[in-house]
Amino acid sequence: MRPSGELCVWLVLQCDAAAAVGRLPTGLVLEERLPEPTTPDQPNRPTSPTQLADVWDRCRQLGLVDRCARVPARPATDEQLLTCHSAEHVEMWRQRDQAAFCRAALAAGSAIELTDQILEGKLQNGFVMVGPTEPDPAADRAFYEDDRVLVFSTHRLEGAGSPRQPADGDFDAAGAGQGAGFTWNVPLDGAAGDAELLAVWHRLLLPAAYEFAPDLVVVSAGFGAALGNPKVGMRVTPACFGHLTHALLALAAGRLETTILDVMCAHHSVFRCFSHLETFSAADAAAAAEMPDCHWPSAGRLPDAALPAGLGTGSEAEPEAGAQDHGELLNRLLLAPPTPTPAHRVYLATDRQMLRHRNTSDPQHPERPERLTAVMSRLADWGLDGRCHRPAEPRRVSEDQLLAVHEPAHLAAMADTAGQPADELDRQAERYDSVYLAPDSYDCALLAAGCVVEAVDSVLSGEGGAAACVVRPPGHHAEPHTPHGFCLFNNVAVAARHACRAHGLSRVLVVDWDVHHGNGIQHMFYEDRDVLYLSLHRHDHGFFFPMSDDGDHDRVGEGAGRGFNVNVPWNRARMAGAEYLAAFLAVVLPVAYQFAPELVFVSAGFDAARGDPLGGYGVAPEVYGHLTHHLAALAGGRLVVALEGGYNLTSVAYSMAMCVRALLGDPLDAVRRLVRERHAAAAGPAEPSSQTELDGQTEGLSHTERAAAGSEEPGDTGGEEPEAAGGEELGATGGSAPGEELVAGATAAAAAAAAESATIAECLLLQQELDGMYAVIPLPGCPHLSTVCELPAAGIDASEPCCECGDLQENWVCLTCYQVCCGRYRACHMLDHGAVSGHCMVLSLADLSVWCYVCEAYVHHERLIAAKRSAHRSKFGVDMPV
Repeated sequence: MRPSGELCVWLVLQCDAAAAVGRLPTGLVLEERLPEPTTPDQPNRPTSPTQLADVWDRCRQLGLVDRCARVPARPATDEQLLTCHSAEHVEMWRQRDQAAFCRAALAAGSAIELTDQILEGKLQNGFVMVGPTEPDPAADRAFYEDDRVLVFSTHRLEGAGSPRQPADGDFDAAGAGQGAGFTWNVPLDGAAGDAELLAVWHRLLLPAAYEFAPDLVVVSAGFGAALGNPKVGMRVTPACFGHLTHALLALAAGRLETTILDVMCAHHSVFRCFSHLETFSAADAAAAAEMPDCHWPSAGRLPDAALPAGLGTGSEAEPEAGAQDHGELLNRLLLAPPTPTPAHRVYLATDRQMLRHRNTSDPQHPERPERLTAVMSRLADWGLDGRCHRPAEPRRVSEDQLLAVHEPAHLAAMADTAGQPADELDRQAERYDSVYLAPDSYDCALLAAGCVVEAVDSVLSGEGGAAACVVRPPGHHAEPHTPHGFCLFNNVAVAARHACRAHGLSRVLVVDWDVHHGNGIQHMFYEDRDVLYLSLHRHDHGFFFPMSDDGDHDRVGEGAGRGFNVNVPWNRARMAGAEYLAAFLAVVLPVAYQFAPELVFVSAGFDAARGDPLGGYGVAPEVYGHLTHHLAALAGGRLVVALEGGYNLTSVAYSMAMCVRALLGDPLDAVRRLVRERHAAAAGPAEPSSQTELDGQTEGLSHTERAAAGSEEPGDTGGEEPEAAGGEELGATGGSAPGEELVAGATAAAAAAAAESATIAECLLLQQELDGMYAVIPLPGCPHLSTVCELPAAGIDASEPCCECGDLQENWVCLTCYQVCCGRYRACHMLDHGAVSGHCMVLSLADLSVWCYVCEAYVHHERLIAAKRSAHRSKFGVDMPV
């Protein structure tokens, strides 16, 4: 295993720079002395200073005003107003209604003042409570030809009788000139409510916003769509507006001031996140009828009879409510007590005693004690551990709590390992799959599960708002009857069952983003509807650990649990942050919001992080912070993040620290390195994926990682696998988009200084961050070199076809039996050969690289030179250079 210090220098410096930015105050501009309206012909206008006073009073009742930094209101100058409005327009309003003009100028000037203070680093975000003023439909066109401002509007639009005319607010009013594609209109019908607004956020706004990568987010916070508004008739609850705001706080480092398919199509040529969409003609529709087994997009609504019991689509989810029904619901909302504030924002559960679990025969085993110390050191360096509540003495899990998910024989077998000699433990471990045992492993496993159970009690009792559990050994592979995959007891499963039994919960969500499928958690709750298990993992058509079809998308649960097991299996190389964000927005969050959990767990493995030796993916640490932030909106913030895998010490430490920062409410680092330069996307949409529907969803969001790794299949370059040897995933990191900064000047200067003294490997890593270069540093050796046999007398024929299918592209030769088969990006016959024969060392006939299936890494060693020379001579007709 390569030392973790070889993780990209640039990445580490950017994370450190982000961690140095603490959360600033929230600003509030509140002006209580407003001139009364003087328009005599509108006595019943829906907006008035009295209405605003009600908002002020409610904020004071909830104690919100005292928690904000007050910013004085000021009117905008004529010069500032004229940047967006004509002189005639300004003068017209000044003469027509002096009071209205004063309010509007005060609101505009206050917004400018608040924006200045946010961008100057004095405030984190803020709210302007000055006005109210009537909306001006023409204002949406102020940036209609400007690509520097993305305007996104959701509004009611039902023809001439609605507040806006269709020409201004319909979905195809999408900008012009340089601003084409940068104005978004999402017209909604009068029945729209929480579900519709959340769908718009998850399917449209957030994917586009992540790609746009804003420096500042400004919200025109009108609440006309709120439940009970007689003029609009929509039914969005107050809580929903909080969720929408929370999602926007993930953007721009927290600087925040019906027709979905149509809107996607209107913007898919500019924003790559929608480039998987295609347009279809009548001929295509006819073809769809002839090929019923293919997936074809359809813009329609399912009848309620076609839905599972208890589910609805959009407005049919609830009966149409009349004014009386709206009033009753509003009264219930007003009478509901506010959510109590927890004593501590984050509960941190860990214990150094878990360092005793170690592999004495292989100190460099991936699951080693340094993982825990690396995480805790990073939390201390960033000052995060001191901001969390730590228990005085972590407790061990009880036998009854373990027996809720594990069989008695399994507990007895693990208990028998306590204090046994090392040689006996090694013999016992050989009976299990990928498990080692030490004299103290049993006690460490009790502590690990106990920490997560104790975190649940803390969060549900109100002691902690959320919890972070830095524990080992991990747990999500442990089965009811046996340890498995570095895991002894299933920590999260034990705690989830405890939450249901001890606290009476009936809706517990487990999100597992470890790169490996959590087979143990799935099996424990496969027939249970109280726990919804949702896993994003590398699958490789069942050829990635734990080497089973159980992680495929069609494993959805059985019996009462049918539909409560959701797998997002990745079958492609080099998945990274953009794909994970896409899956969250397209699958995880919609499912989670409908499930409405009472408690959320994260099986937080970080072996999909960049540089991990086992995962081979490229998720940046700050992405995990964003995923945590979005999950924290669920269950009233009751979120328990428990460490699972992650075996590069640097990446696991930084990734877990980013999650803790998100739990603490710190501003999130922008994920600009995930996105391509947006103007380049206008040249044409990306190739649609031919895989699954979700692969298509994420193909357009691949952005910089896909650009760095190359859009071709790895087989085109001879690469059988994406992993960089020794734990460095070099191909997935990507460079910055043209014209976009990766970090501010101080961080860039630090990165340049670090590069001057960097090793060759570090320089390669830094260079590929800057230029999008893709490089692989192979292992200098591996334990399976002994399986390489002598060359056959005839040598290697580099033009030989696959012995199974005759394919001539992307073929590999087995270095044990010298059989030639095609790779995973053709018909997978070499994978089949390896699975059946156990032969693990193969040589690419495309680029002469050698791959070890067991180590999951490229290898270069003197023992391989003879085979490489033979293949080189056959392929090029000359000897390989020395």
